[in-house]
Amino acid sequence: MRGKARYRSGDLEGAVADLSRDLAIAKTADGYLWRALAYADLGEFELGLEDAGQLVAMAPGKARAHAVLGDVLLRAGRLAEGRKAHEAALAIDPDFAPSRQRMDELGVTE
Repeated sequence: MRGKARYRSGDLEGAVADLSRDLAIAKTADGYLWRALAYADLGEFELGLEDAGQLVAMAPGKARAHAVLGDVLLRAGRLAEGRKAHEAALAIDPDFAPSRQRMDELGVTE
């Protein structure tokens, strides 16, 4: 997926453009995931939240979907909501490392 590669290379605008084209053809969880992260990195938090919401709707049983939503919320400064999204990820997979790390960063203890 070219959009994912562009995201990882730091070409955020290019990633959004490629991912938007891909999503216009086929709505995929991966497309929403990477575009949500790109939007968040660009500071376009509302657009990132829309995509993260679509991701969770498509993959409600996946810890990663909830973690992406949590990360976008945290970047948007919505700490309580971000924490809840990471808690949802950990409810699905108690060992999900990215959400464990975010909870540690937030100072949340069990």
